[in-house]
Amino acid sequence: MAATNEGDHPVGGIAPPPWSQDAALSFLDDAGIDIAVTSISTPGVHTGDNSAARVLARRCNELSADLVRDHPSRFGGFACLPLPDIDGSLEELRYALDELQLDGVVLFSNALGVYLGDHRLASLFEELQRRKAVVFVHPNASPDPSAHTLGLPDSLIDFTADTTRAIAQMHYSNTFASTPDVTYIFSHAGGTVPYLAGRFAIVDEMNVIPGPRTEPARPIHSDASIGILRCRGATQCLPCFARLSA
Repeated sequence: MAATNEGDHPVGGIAPPPWSQDAALSFLDDAGIDIAVTSISTPGVHTGDNSAARVLARRCNELSADLVRDHPSRFGGFACLPLPDIDGSLEELRYALDELQLDGVVLFSNALGVYLGDHRLASLFEELQRRKAVVFVHPNASPDPSAHTLGLPDSLIDFTADTTRAIAQMHYSNTFASTPDVTYIFSHAGGTVPYLAGRFAIVDEMNVIPGPRTEPARPIHSDASIGILRCRGATQCLPCFARLSA
């Protein structure tokens, strides 16, 4: 069965609340937030069918563009792409950034098991680099069936773990290094990377993972809201995350 947020088993174990433009604007006003950047969440638009994923991505991106057009001082938008469909994603990237004028893209830690450092995505990251794009990365459920046998929701442990898998693969595949002009923003305080930053340094110093590797040219960014709620020391941890790619 394709993963969706409908029915009794939503992705992550938490059903998203109903959304409306009026409710979103009311929340921004109540919280004192000037502007919000919209993006879709897990599981993304691709649940197994390329054609359906392309159609859904287009619908989502045009809705986001409509929100920005109607409320340019309150909304921005990150475009979604139908990964792992490379051709469809390159076309949607062009349409979303050139014609809809959205602010960047949202990618997921993995798309049907294809992680962001996978060589099959090289042409997409080349285009993101050419455009000097903003890339927001949100976790997806693990493709490993054993991760779902514990009786625990993905949002408890595996979302942060999957973000970490994506960051590690992007680091060791030189994806970060080959895209120095891309601005990366990772959800949830960067998964478990702030905690594991020292282990990355040890592995690099010991050359545990062989092969040439170039350090990224700029820091990796992350949102801090859930991280700060999760850990009182998160503000001390986050600089470690930045130093990982400094």
